[in-house]
Amino acid sequence: LNHTRFILVFLFISWSLNAQVALPTFHGVQKSYPSVLIIWDDSATNTHTVALKTALGNAGFNVTMSNTSETSYDGTNPALSNFNAVIHLNGTTHSAEMPNAGQTALVNFVNTQGGIYFHSEWLAYQAGQSKYSTMSELILLQRSGGGEGNLTYTEVSAQSSHRILENIPSSFSFNSGYNVGTAKSFGSNPVTVLMTHSSNDAVVIRSYGNGKIMAMNNAGNYASKTTLSNANIQQLYINAIEWAN
Repeated sequence: LNHTRFILVFLFISWSLNAQVALPTFHGVQKSYPSVLIIWDDSATNTHTVALKTALGNAGFNVTMSNTSETSYDGTNPALSNFNAVIHLNGTTHSAEMPNAGQTALVNFVNTQGGIYFHSEWLAYQAGQSKYSTMSELILLQRSGGGEGNLTYTEVSAQSSHRILENIPSSFSFNSGYNVGTAKSFGSNPVTVLMTHSSNDAVVIRSYGNGKIMAMNNAGNYASKTTLSNANIQQLYINAIEWAN
């Protein structure tokens, strides 16, 4: 009887302990995907701008189109506080300049917030016309001329292992408007050239404050070109966003 009583007490205590001690529950770590803003030029529905947006979305990014063209972007439409990357297009709107408030917001986005900012052409052209002086630290290319037609991007051999060039052919060609010129010189945080087009610097990066900048010498939607639908151009954007985040 005593033996039976001992077993019953032991089982009761064991049951009580198991009932009171909660086993730990493990949850998978949620991956945070970068949020990207595309500040468009001619239209938010441009076929090739939409193709870029789709490619970024397929890569897992949260992509938003600006509420207005880059020529009316003032830093509030939308605000940049919830974004990790900004792609600024101005291939078709180079006759006008972004409002100063928008330029200031982009500088703060990179310098203070730590985001990555992308520009292409014709920003170097406009800078040469004494425009965009507020964001001169973000404009990485200088202009000696321009062109339109077939161009070939070739990786700089010393940068072949750079994260941004992952899954990018060592050389690829496409048709676009383009800047003729080289990277700008800065007193600090110099520009790194990743790819060239002939004797021109084509894909360049720079750190500035807490953030980063990448520039390409192609002119995106200029003259109805298909540049932004090019898979390699899209991959350069994707790689750079992942590199910066």
